Amino acid sequence: MCEFISWIEVERNGKKEILYLDDQLLSEKRTRELLKGSKDNDFLGHHAIRAAWNLKDDEGKQGEVRDFWNTQKLPKELRAKLRDFPTFQKNFGKMFESYAQPDDLSYVVKNAPGSWKKLKDLCLAPFLKDAKTKTLKVNARYDLSINELVKASKQDYVNPDITDQHFPTKKCPATKKEMVLLHLNKNVSAKVTMMVMKQLKLRPGTVKELLSLSIDDPSLQWKFLVIAPGSVWRRGVGSRLVPCLWVHAGDRSLNLRWYEGDWCADGRFLCARV
Repeated sequence: MCEFISWIEVERNGKKEILYLDDQLLSEKRTRELLKGSKDNDFLGHHAIRAAWNLKDDEGKQGEVRDFWNTQKLPKELRAKLRDFPTFQKNFGKMFESYAQPDDLSYVVKNAPGSWKKLKDLCLAPFLKDAKTKTLKVNARYDLSINELVKASKQDYVNPDITDQHFPTKKCPATKKEMVLLHLNKNVSAKVTMMVMKQLKLRPGTVKELLSLSIDDPSLQWKFLVIAPGSVWRRGVGSRLVPCLWVHAGDRSLNLRWYEGDWCADGRFLCARV
């Protein structure tokens, strides 16, 4: 899979040329005919460039970058076309909106600088559009310790690192609480997930709320993975981890998953209304 933005450097008549696709070239009838049958990232990458410019498979030197806002990484022919969001939108906006994939969008939301906020908002919009929520009433047992909740949830397997020591909380009265299961149906990063929650006026659920949900509805984790991104534990100087409910090898399990990286498309995120 090629990254946006991609280009091919060729030599013609003794001169170096940088060949790429932009909205203008993609809108031409000839280009549309040549690329008929292509889809998704094909329109953003080297295959499409070769087809549009009639290049052989081994012709030229391929180049690509994902963090295209770092214009020093681009050939000089592309820098002026990507110096800011307005120039990006003018030259590549339609192509990117039509063919960028969830991992492309997630990367931009996670990594683009603040000066590209409008692009980040543009890339976040599809996640908001596709987000599905389900409201649940949960008896949130804040009055119990995590160790007590683990015992009450009767899991077949419990990660030994899910303890009060690693996830310290204060006890307070139990309460009936409206919780929300958020389903994004895409592989997404933690940062994108948190931004979607913020836009939907949700906060990430905690391990106590996750365990309370498990006690109220023991069968839920048989249907899908449920993640509590509001309780984060860092193992030593290593990666951060969050608790989750799922079924593994026929066993109901309370385990830990990496906070960094992408979270799977079939998972649900436990949230609460703000």
